[in-house]
Amino acid sequence: MSEKELLSLGKWAEKLELKANDLKKQVKELEIEPSKMKGKCAYYSEEDLKPALEKLK
Repeated sequence: MSEKELLSLGKWAEKLELKANDLKKQVKELEIEPSKMKGKCAYYSEEDLKPALEKLK
């Protein structure tokens, strides 16, 4: 079983060629919870972000 890729919102924005602030705004509006927290850093899977990505398209 492969592990899902967990990245910060900034890294997802960079990878998907989106504006980080737009992605962060959608995540906040949709109240999407991160898959993992490490200290203050939040990590999301692409599956977690699907609703936000749909709104940004």
